[in-house]
Amino acid sequence: MGAKYALYENPNPKSDGKKQPLHARIVPKGTVRTQEIAEQIFR
Repeated sequence: MGAKYALYENPNPKSDGKKQPLHARIVPKGTVRTQEIAEQIFR
């Protein structure tokens, strides 16, 4: 299973308007039940 990520700018604690580095956050795609995971592993 792969994961998708989105990039977000880090908050600027000084609020001086300078560009901030980016960080990744996972993009949730929904809930996967234990039974579904077990079936994928079994294949």
